[in-house]
Amino acid sequence: MCTRVNRIVVGVALLIAMSTLISSSVLADNHTYADTNSKQESRQDVNRWVPAFAFVGAFHGQGQKSSLSNSCDFGGGAPAGDAALIACSQAGQFGRAAPGPGLMPPPTPRPIPGASAEMRKSSDGKEFGLWPGVGVDVQLMTPRIPKIDILPFDIGIRGFVSGEVMAVFPPSRATANEGSLDGLFFPEELKEKNQYPSAAIGGGGSEVRSEQDTFEFAAAIGISIPINVLNRTVRIKPSFGWLHYRLKVSGRLLHAIKDDVNGELAAPGTLGTFGYNTRIIDLQKNLTKNIHAIGTGVEVELESGKFGPIGAAVFASIHGYKVVGDRKFKFQSSQSFADGTVDFDGTASSVGDGLLPDTYRATWEHEIDPWIYRMKMGLRFHYVGD
Repeated sequence: MCTRVNRIVVGVALLIAMSTLISSSVLADNHTYADTNSKQESRQDVNRWVPAFAFVGAFHGQGQKSSLSNSCDFGGGAPAGDAALIACSQAGQFGRAAPGPGLMPPPTPRPIPGASAEMRKSSDGKEFGLWPGVGVDVQLMTPRIPKIDILPFDIGIRGFVSGEVMAVFPPSRATANEGSLDGLFFPEELKEKNQYPSAAIGGGGSEVRSEQDTFEFAAAIGISIPINVLNRTVRIKPSFGWLHYRLKVSGRLLHAIKDDVNGELAAPGTLGTFGYNTRIIDLQKNLTKNIHAIGTGVEVELESGKFGPIGAAVFASIHGYKVVGDRKFKFQSSQSFADGTVDFDGTASSVGDGLLPDTYRATWEHEIDPWIYRMKMGLRFHYVGD
């Protein structure tokens, strides 16, 4: 992903550089244009609609925050046969049961049904992201608005509407995370016999991850105010706009436990007894929403040359958008296991995975900031006529 983003950043830089070079070339080939540019509007038909097409490079910035939590809900009575580790926690959240009276300390009581404990640590995080994009913009300027009587001069205001499609390249970002989701790792030398405790299982974790769709869509309506700067036309273009994109938020929790019996309580120098059963909890879910925002911005456009009926201009703009509608994501996933016990010789004595009938839950929350910021620059071509 980093390589992909770097390539796009380089592409945006090249687009800007190309715009500058093209504009410079136009100026060189049209040296008389600068002297007569201030008269351009007077030569054009003031009643003409002016269509335009632009290549755009942009940066999109927005903050976000996330949190994650999880629990194990105790679901039933004590297992039949030999006692086992309470399945709700890899570290024995509710304690251990001994394998038999007189051999070990008395078993720790199971909690009442409905009791809950945390499997893994909860986590939260926030960040402000800035990512690039490239796209195209189409625009239509109205004929010049008639002179306003209260003004002593005609400033030549035009109205305009525009539409934009932008391909953006945001990274897939884990705003809140705990542990690692690269996988679960079991001790290879003991894997076949399962002779290791739950604490020896490596890996596992949880996270909240967000990823924006590739395409953004925008539209705007505004006015274009031309001014003369050093015999060159500069257009100041304030506008009111709309922005839309889709955001996908994903959550995952990966965890493993075993039915340890008395591994931690074994006599010094002995291996202890560990169960034969391993339970893997892998909870995943995602939620996608359409994000809509409205706001204002201003663009500065500099006319830089003319190819026959086509005028060229470079521009830069900045926009701020306020998200409308729901900015929050909250979703949950759960997994329940049937009852099952196992004898010490590894023979299952009932249906299930040999561990207790508990339910595991994960909850993920995500919220985007209310404001979105966009900076754009590019090269625009107008049809200005002969």
